[in-house]
Amino acid sequence: MNRTTRAITTIILSALFLAACARTGTGGGGTSSSSALPESSGSATASTPAASGEATASQRIDIGALAANPDSYEGQDVTVLARVDKVLVDGSAFLTSPSASEDGQFAVVIKPDAAVAKDPTEGSVVWVDGTLVGFTAEKLADAGIDITPEQLAGFNGEWVLIANAIRDPLSSDG
Repeated sequence: MNRTTRAITTIILSALFLAACARTGTGGGGTSSSSALPESSGSATASTPAASGEATASQRIDIGALAANPDSYEGQDVTVLARVDKVLVDGSAFLTSPSASEDGQFAVVIKPDAAVAKDPTEGSVVWVDGTLVGFTAEKLADAGIDITPEQLAGFNGEWVLIANAIRDPLSSDG
C-alpha cells in the first residue's frame, strides 16, 4: 500500500509541475510572445529585443544591434540595457558599448528633465530609454542638452543616445 501511495503522490506532483511549466512564458511547452525581460515603464515598452535594425516604440533594442547598425535607429525612441563603461560630465553622460571597449561605443547623455531611478556609475548596468541622434553640437542643443562635444572627454563616436529615463534593471518596475 505504501508503494501505491508513493506512486500516486509522484504522479500528482509531476502533473502539477508540468502544468506550471506549460504556462505561457515559462518555457515548458507553451508558446510565448514575451521574453524574460521585465516590462518597461518608459517610452519603449516591449518584450523582445530587436536585432534586425528596425526599432518600434514597443521594442527593446539589443545594444549590440544598436552599435552594429546605428543609422537604422536614428531619431527613434529605443530602450537598451547598457553597461556604464565610463561616467562623464559629473554623471550627466556616460560611455557604453557592447564589449566595454571603443568598438561600437556611443555616448549616453541624460536630459536635464530625465527620470533617473538609478545613477549611472562605472560598471553598473541600467535601462536607458532615449532617442538615438547623430553626435553634433546642434543635435545636442536641439534635444535641450547643455553639454558640448568637447565635454564628452574626447568621445569620437558618431552617435549619442539622448536619455529620457535611466532605470534600474533589478527594480520591480525596471
